[in-house]
Amino acid sequence: MFDRLALNAAYREVKDVFPINRLAAPYVPRSDFEPTETVAVIVSDGSEICLDQYVWGIFPSWAKHSVNAPGETVHECPAYRRIFRKQRCVLPVTGFYGWSGQGKNRRRLRFTLGESPIFALAGLYDVWVSPGGREYRSCTLLTTPPNKVVGDFHETMPAVLSLKTVPVWLNPGTADVDLLLPLLRPYPFSDMKVEPVSPDDGKQVRRPGIPMKKLGLVKP
Repeated sequence: MFDRLALNAAYREVKDVFPINRLAAPYVPRSDFEPTETVAVIVSDGSEICLDQYVWGIFPSWAKHSVNAPGETVHECPAYRRIFRKQRCVLPVTGFYGWSGQGKNRRRLRFTLGESPIFALAGLYDVWVSPGGREYRSCTLLTTPPNKVVGDFHETMPAVLSLKTVPVWLNPGTADVDLLLPLLRPYPFSDMKVEPVSPDDGKQVRRPGIPMKKLGLVKP
């Protein structure tokens, strides 16, 4: 499971990469996002594309694989097949994190794209109303089998979309599984870089997540 992302770019840089029409929530660049925190997401209602902030982790919290979902079977999974057809999103990032080694030899790694400082990860989103009546918008990250670079450390990797396929992925009018699934394939390893980073990298800008119990989302 991948549970750390980075987006340390200015809004104008993100807008230069993606066809964003509207900023729906305040944008704050950060070098380390984790589940239950809000992350930047790009969504479309069919008429405009906006950059918003959603909680990372599809609710209810007991849904299987709520932080990551396997892209190969997401269209068949009861928890996701409905939103796969109409509620797809993109998570703009400048990198994602993983780990190598064990114990004292464990090292934190950052994966980036050399030619694309900002790139797109495929995701799904949902809108959930808590028992208290509060609306929450949340998202999950889709994964694929790893390419050669990530495969040296992990059994999966985030589904990286090529920029030319982003409009297709975001279009809620596109529900053809045979068109969408081929977009979720391992990204070419020749474009990907990996580097070790400090385990504390980004901690100074991390914001508290949303406790599951506070949301009333913990299964009794």
